[in-house]
Amino acid sequence: MVGFGVAHSRAGLFIALYFFSFVCDELDGRFARMLNQTTTFGVVLDMVTDRLATACLLALVGAMFPGLFNVTLGLVVLDVFSHWFQMYTNALIGEVSHKKSSNWIVNLYYKHRLFMGFW
Repeated sequence: MVGFGVAHSRAGLFIALYFFSFVCDELDGRFARMLNQTTTFGVVLDMVTDRLATACLLALVGAMFPGLFNVTLGLVVLDVFSHWFQMYTNALIGEVSHKKSSNWIVNLYYKHRLFMGFW
């Protein structure tokens, strides 16, 4: 959240902090799985904080470029609801993780971290 506080005045610091946050999020999940310390609460909390970070980033872009506001708002809605549907669908079929799918795009997104980071 510090990064969003300095985003307007120090863009370089914001980018570095946002990237650092992304790396820490990846390591947190990786170590939780590696040490068998995953919980349903942790999975949901991770998903919620990721969606909030993405929504804040898109709101920042929308504020900086008012002509893109409707696009960024649409992307926030798409991000939240696509993740919700993915998690809910997997819960209905008994999957523990939202990262498993029969959809090749979803699989590409979750299996290749550089691809995920790019998007």
